[in-house]
Amino acid sequence: MDTRQRRKWIVGMIVFLTLLVGLTFPAYSGGQGEPGEVTLTYWVYSDPNTNPLEEELIGKYMAENPNIKVEMSVPGTTPDLNQKLLISLAGDAPPDTFNTYHGFFPQIAYRNQVDPIDLGVFGATSYAKLEEGWMPGSMRGWKWEDKLYGVPSSLSTYGMFINAAHFREAGLDPDQDFPRTWDEGEYSIAQLGQKLVKTDGKNITRQAFGMSGYAVVLNIVFQGLIRQLGGSIIGQDGRSSTINSTAGVRALTTYYDFVHTYGISAPTGEKLQNPGFDTGDTSIVVEGGPWFYTHLRENSPGVFQDGEGVRIYPYPRYQDGEDVPCPNYGYAYHVAAASEHQKEAWALIDYLSSFPELHLERAGQIQTRKGWENTQAAKDFPYFDVWIKELGGGTAYMEDPLNEAVYKAISLSIFDKVAPKEALDRVKPEIDNYLKELPYKTQAAF
Repeated sequence: MDTRQRRKWIVGMIVFLTLLVGLTFPAYSGGQGEPGEVTLTYWVYSDPNTNPLEEELIGKYMAENPNIKVEMSVPGTTPDLNQKLLISLAGDAPPDTFNTYHGFFPQIAYRNQVDPIDLGVFGATSYAKLEEGWMPGSMRGWKWEDKLYGVPSSLSTYGMFINAAHFREAGLDPDQDFPRTWDEGEYSIAQLGQKLVKTDGKNITRQAFGMSGYAVVLNIVFQGLIRQLGGSIIGQDGRSSTINSTAGVRALTTYYDFVHTYGISAPTGEKLQNPGFDTGDTSIVVEGGPWFYTHLRENSPGVFQDGEGVRIYPYPRYQDGEDVPCPNYGYAYHVAAASEHQKEAWALIDYLSSFPELHLERAGQIQTRKGWENTQAAKDFPYFDVWIKELGGGTAYMEDPLNEAVYKAISLSIFDKVAPKEALDRVKPEIDNYLKELPYKTQAAF
């Protein structure tokens, strides 16, 4: 065989082998499983009502899209999820999509660890057009440098829940004698609480007012108080704290007095939200959103009593303060920048965010896709008028270092009996240092 023939033989063999490989190993589009199948991983915080609903919706989505397989994982509470996400995102091995709250967003946006929303998947030509499909302002918490990075899965705020049976037992009408203010006047938590609390000697056996042991929850509550008094935990420059202002001191004094002056609260620091309310051991809590009503209905029949055992009212105000509700907080679906299946992940998110009625009926979660407020589920949802009004309170600053600093100040006062001004003076430098070292300006943008 001469050189020319040898070359023809080699070329022919290459062509033959290429065709053989193509026939033997069909094109593979990524993920794991059968050829052509895409596997998406989805991480979400634990929620006893939302998780089963999303599992059901994901099952339907896979049935309608046989080439898509979705692996849903629930690592634990929101803090548990965030910790796991930080590690996975830093290591370039994150889930394709995940669902977490807006206080976690700035740090991952700054590091370019999330993918901007794929406008094409949602049929939008611009981010402004995309926002038109959601409740006004409800997507701004996930905006970074003029792009949107998260599709809201829920938007919430806190209202005041009271145990109607406790009020009646104390000679109070739960429909008339409910708290309007924090610590002033006949219808304040401070005054009504003294009629509701139960003691055995010096020990409180039933709290009138419950306080969470979660840092992020106490931070939201505290910011509600300080804003009603005209203050903020962060100054207008975004680089220094004003937490120890006159407004901040009075806000913390409110909680200090509930424990040490009026004796209506006995916080333990245990990581519970609305502690003791679902077991009938607390009369008033201010840490629950629409989802908490659903939680009580599903898990606390003795307290719920087919809805008759619970009343929901607007967040209390200060008599001489501003008419400001508790700040909003929200969760959103995101897609990791490192995902190899971004378009498929956004398509899944588009689907999961398209069932506001089901989320409201079964989980008490408000999905803000346009028109949700006009659905039959919204019209039938108990205390809908309270929630729609209270959602106008702006957004809390919720980065974890801020949560921990506020929690530290509150803990110093309620557990160690440190004067509110001194407690706030101690944590201000911590917040100042955090803000000065932050490579971006913290935001609270709803």
